[in-house]
Amino acid sequence: MGSPVQIPGVTLGDELGRGAYSVVHVAYRGDARYALKIPRVRGRWTQWVYREAVALGRVRHPGLPHVVEVGETDGLPYLLMELVDGETLGDRLARGPLPVDQALDHACQLADTLRAVHEVGLVHRDVKPRNVIVDRTGKVRLVDFGFAAPVGSAAGLDVAGTRRYSAPEQFRSPDRVDARADLYALGRVLAECLTGRPCGDVDPVRVVAALASAGIPAGVARIVAGLVAEAPEERYPDAVAVLGELHRVRAGGMPRGAGACEPARVRGALVGRDAELEQFVRAWRDVQALGGRSLFVEGLRGSGKTRFIQTCAAKVQDEGRARTLEWLCREGDPPLAALRGIFDAYLASLPRLPPQERAAATTALRSAASGALASLACVVAPGFVELLGGREPPRAAVPDAFAEGAAELVIRLARLAGPVLLSFDDLQWIDAASQDVLTAVAARAHEAPLLLLAASRPTAEGRAFGRFDGVAPRRSTRITLGPLEMRQSAALIAAHLGVTSADPAVVRRVVTLADDTPVGILEVLGAHLDAGALRLRDDGWQLDDATAERVTLPPGALAFLGRRARDLPPATRRVLEVAAVLGTRFEDTLLADMLALEVQDVAYALADGRRAGLLEAVDARSHAFSHDSVREMLAGALDEASQRRWHQRAAELLLARAPGNVDLLHACAAHFAAGEADRTPALAYRAARGAAESALERFDKD
Repeated sequence: MGSPVQIPGVTLGDELGRGAYSVVHVAYRGDARYALKIPRVRGRWTQWVYREAVALGRVRHPGLPHVVEVGETDGLPYLLMELVDGETLGDRLARGPLPVDQALDHACQLADTLRAVHEVGLVHRDVKPRNVIVDRTGKVRLVDFGFAAPVGSAAGLDVAGTRRYSAPEQFRSPDRVDARADLYALGRVLAECLTGRPCGDVDPVRVVAALASAGIPAGVARIVAGLVAEAPEERYPDAVAVLGELHRVRAGGMPRGAGACEPARVRGALVGRDAELEQFVRAWRDVQALGGRSLFVEGLRGSGKTRFIQTCAAKVQDEGRARTLEWLCREGDPPLAALRGIFDAYLASLPRLPPQERAAATTALRSAASGALASLACVVAPGFVELLGGREPPRAAVPDAFAEGAAELVIRLARLAGPVLLSFDDLQWIDAASQDVLTAVAARAHEAPLLLLAASRPTAEGRAFGRFDGVAPRRSTRITLGPLEMRQSAALIAAHLGVTSADPAVVRRVVTLADDTPVGILEVLGAHLDAGALRLRDDGWQLDDATAERVTLPPGALAFLGRRARDLPPATRRVLEVAAVLGTRFEDTLLADMLALEVQDVAYALADGRRAGLLEAVDARSHAFSHDSVREMLAGALDEASQRRWHQRAAELLLARAPGNVDLLHACAAHFAAGEADRTPALAYRAARGAAESALERFDKD
């Protein structure tokens, strides 16, 4: 910038420091001193910069500088925050290593700070000793958020961080960077605190050996190794898991290891559904005291069903004595997908359990699948074959009544390994075979310590759970997640903004434009934050009336999602519309093949979709729409002929990949049915016949 920025009421002082994309000045407002951070240059990416600055302003955590004001001046976002006094951790380490207890204390504080940062969707990307300040009381503060280096930028501004502390993916695939990159840096910082010098290795085995040779306890070394693994999937899944490990070691125990930790189920507290959550708590207590039951949760799109059942599962898991088996149903799931999913997840979790608990869980599974149910168990989940000795039992042992036999398998498991929470989200998409099994399970849930928790949208007839009408009322609970009341909406808005209570004017504005669902409230609130209609000043978010008038929203939250999609660049929108034809979840390579592009070419559009909140990365090779209504909306933007053409192309591409993959074959048949089957009737028949034969082979065991 050629001249200092002008901010009403703020006087700029000396420059404190600068990076590739931003500069920090001392700033004065009255007699108070602050730090003011502002981008050095303009760019098309400043919209995303502002969004990150606003997100940081919503975080209230003692490990972060207190954000006083977020705003814009002359088209540039700025951040006015507390000027933190103290010694940098880098200066302290120049004098030698820290005692182990002090190093672990600093790591705990940093991990908890990163947890808060990650909960609002930010990644710091430059955690290092020079960006950590220790004040006179020993409190650790994380500073220097590089908000002017947006993740996934396609303009050459996509690489951020200091190489010595940065995760490998920050330089290889910057558009794929997530919270685990900050955990990698935390591991490097912790190693340096323990040894007094930067960690020169990334191989976990050598890291453990190097720390052991320096006299560092084995448990601490194992945590560091789980943080600095080269591949993100081999690290701890999130800061919550790291905190648990650090507390475990500080209490004298041994860490479980990165591979044994699962990601936190929910971010932040559930707001506005206290009464409904209490109904779940009562039902869960009844299960443990009086026997099993069912709990059915119904709500429109956006009502928060997924968040609600995730919170319920987290409560059960926090108790530590129960099993949680979960499945998200998807439109077009192949037969028995839901039932297979929960058992596959259970089998996959066994290696992560402590030895004694793993042995007990394995024994329970073997006992549940013993006798006449052995063959049926292997049909439900192929992983049972290895568990039962590596040889599939004779098929003749499968009971004639498949649904009742599979229900017996679930009931046995709950008796042997219970209490068990069996959770299914988006039940409106469940495959018919799994639905039959769940109906039988619900009728017998009282025979075991089992809670069947299912969430669904209402059907066209208005009855989401009609198949379960036969369940005794005293053994089932129905919950409807209805519209939020004004007080619930106000609490949700305040929680999202990081304040105790929100300005009544802000609440009124948002509630008027939203559709009384949590998703609707947060979408409208996000629109105002994005547009700068809400400004953080002096610990409160104030509505800028002039800017708010220019935030034009279609009525309702779903309409707003449509506007967000329409605001994407045309090329990006086209990519996402084609992705929507593929389904809620899709592989990047298949999408690229659909469009006759290279994977790296569609990566930019996918990054735009993630930044807009329409997509989320599932893993290194696939994405999912953040909400099913987003997919429906984007697919609906295509005319019928275009939808049929893209379904046809998807079917033909999948057919080439389908041999040996039953699930792909079912998806292929579904795409042919929605495509131009009359153009390639032989191929459509081949796919449909193959899907039917595979289903017959899987379920007809006579």
